[in-house]
Amino acid sequence: MRKWYRKKRYWIASLVLVLGVILLYNLVLVSDIPYTLPNVNDKTLGNLEIQADTLHDHLGNPLAIIDTGQFVVKENRGDANSNRIGIYFERFRSTAANPLPPIFFLAGGPGSSATGIGKTEYFFLFRELSKYADVVLMDQRGVGGSIPNLSCRNSLSLPVEVTENIERQLLDDHITRVVGLSA
Repeated sequence: MRKWYRKKRYWIASLVLVLGVILLYNLVLVSDIPYTLPNVNDKTLGNLEIQADTLHDHLGNPLAIIDTGQFVVKENRGDANSNRIGIYFERFRSTAANPLPPIFFLAGGPGSSATGIGKTEYFFLFRELSKYADVVLMDQRGVGGSIPNLSCRNSLSLPVEVTENIERQLLDDHITRVVGLSA
């Protein structure tokens, strides 16, 4: 009887420890994903808010002065009583004397934020493109700075050195194509 009791106590202690580690992980390590923000149902449809802001990289270093904004649209255009959602965007102003039509960037997905990508090495691509036209990074509904934010708490991630190498290669390929087209 004593051995069975010790085994039971061991399994209960192990289970409590595992559950504690899982809880700690979810509360502390995955807390960087924002929770859903308040809705925008009290704002007027078509409302457009724009303000100057500083773009920072993932380490908090300032990169550039940009315009940030949000416009309010219906969640379902076919429903007169539909909820309203806020679509967030960031704009790199063109430095050209006579800028070309704006370039809009939407991230692939699902669940990718264009404005989040603007803080990575792609910043340099967008800065180069802004020599010719305004560059507008638009978050799709439910991601990034859009309201509501429906981001999932993802516990899977690649090591930093792997993603940096992939992003650098993609950036080099894009810059080569842009420079090749503009020459």
